[in-house]
Order: sequence, then C-alpha cells, then structure tokens
Amino acid sequence: MQTFNGWPNRATWLVQIWFDGTLDELRREHGRDLTASDCREYIWQLVEDIHPECFGASFVSDALTGVLESVDWWEIARHLNAGYADDQAA
Repeated sequence: MQTFNGWPNRATWLVQIWFDGTLDELRREHGRDLTASDCREYIWQLVEDIHPECFGASFVSDALTGVLESVDWWEIARHLNAGYADDQAA
C-alpha cells in the first residue's frame, strides 16, 4: 500500500497538517476520544462554514468534496486519540 509522508494518502496528510490542532482542541473540549465520524463531521462543517462558496455546483466543490471523501478519518481519529492517551499518562 502506497502512503504519503507516513499517512494513508495525501488527503489524510493534508487534514492532519491543517486541522490537527483544531481537532485536538475539540477532543480536549469533549474530554474524550474522538471517533472517525466526529472528526469527519467537524471538519466538513468547519470547511463549509469558512468557505460556503466552495459548496455548490462547481469544479472547486467537486475537487474539495473528492479530497474530503478520500480522507482516512479512522486514521485521523487514531492519531489524535493516541496523543490524548499520551497526555493523560504524563
């Protein structure tokens, strides 16, 4: 299986690079592990709130949707929750 900078694919790596801190704050606010679904829903809503013009009938919408749909949300959640466990142990 081909990876990108140690992540399952480029889309997953991009979400981790751009939103890791945001998701970590969400995890701390909830005081619990985040599920893949939590991560997916939060990032989709955040991107839509920040860039509503990107969600309509357009090339940009199709490209952005394609990227977000190819993210391995389970891997994003696993990475965040591993960090959370490390924080709790310290």
